[in-house]
Amino acid sequence: MVARRRGRILVLSLILLLFLVLAAQAEPSRVVQAEEILKKIELGEPVEYDRVTIIGDLNISGLKLPKVRIEISLYEKFFLNKAEEVQLLSHTIEITNSTVRGFMDLNYTFLKEGANFINTRFEKPVNFTGTRFNQTAGFCGSHFENDAKFSLAEFDQYACFLGSRFDRNADFSGGKFDLYVSFLMANFNKTADFSGISFDDIADFSGARFNYDANFLGAKFKQKAIFSSVHFFGDVYFSGAHFRENAVFSNAIFCRGAHFSGAYFENAYFSKAIFYHDAFFDKAQFNKTASFIETQFNLTAKFNDATFNSIAVFWLAKFNQSAIFKHVQFGQDVRFWESQFHKEAYFECSNFFDVSFNSSRLLHRECGGSRIPQPSGWG
Repeated sequence: MVARRRGRILVLSLILLLFLVLAAQAEPSRVVQAEEILKKIELGEPVEYDRVTIIGDLNISGLKLPKVRIEISLYEKFFLNKAEEVQLLSHTIEITNSTVRGFMDLNYTFLKEGANFINTRFEKPVNFTGTRFNQTAGFCGSHFENDAKFSLAEFDQYACFLGSRFDRNADFSGGKFDLYVSFLMANFNKTADFSGISFDDIADFSGARFNYDANFLGAKFKQKAIFSSVHFFGDVYFSGAHFRENAVFSNAIFCRGAHFSGAYFENAYFSKAIFYHDAFFDKAQFNKTASFIETQFNLTAKFNDATFNSIAVFWLAKFNQSAIFKHVQFGQDVRFWESQFHKEAYFECSNFFDVSFNSSRLLHRECGGSRIPQPSGWG
């Protein structure tokens, strides 16, 4: 059932991406002044525009709009300074296949109906800080040429950023996605900040490109987190992140430092991932399956003080520099079948339940103080 759902989502995403490519070829056909749109918002009328160029700033802060109180936690109120009272937009806002040439500011707004910005280009900064998307939020194929602020924003329904492009900083810190969100094949050309964010459903970043640093410090993934075939060209930080379901990093490429220190994984899949720089998994906890099949570590791989509560598989893994597994707790089987250790491998003071190094290549190993029950296959 889950596999079929995943397959349907992927097919629909690819169809939508094809639609976006075709739609992008159509140029905006007429010019609209921002004042016209602001007037509709103030009068409570639906905003529906397609293939237009919008001149001027879309800033609703000076409009006379009704206010609504939203429920927030004490943490959000006192530590994140999230506002309890926000502006209310009670009608749909749709600006598709268009260009917005001015600043757009809808911060701390409750969008009661759908918000649709599919295939729209924003030339100036966009501010959705603290905004509540009560219905579907469509940003598929959108192009943010300047800073995009979504910090503390909450998405109650499906959110789509499939194929979106962020040329400057993208800030989603402290936000929340209640349902499925797609960042499939999105491009982040500057810092992408997802620190402290909460994903309550599937978060799909398949094929995305992070061309600068990516920050997921303390992020919470309550369902599947999909980072398959993602390219991380800058440093990436998942330290302290919680993955309550499958964390899928298969075929991912990490060009600079990959920081997973203190992260919690239910099931972790790093099969065929490549770490070109240092990989840090110090104090990480792997509660169930930890799969590093055919994973390649080109610089130091550090797993100091990590805990593997279930099976850990490093079959055909390549450690081209030091592999450091000091003070590691292996609660069940660990397999290093046919793995290659081209430099030192350190296992001091680690505890093993059952370990196998069958057909592995170890040039030099240090295991002082470790508890290893008759390891098989020491090369």
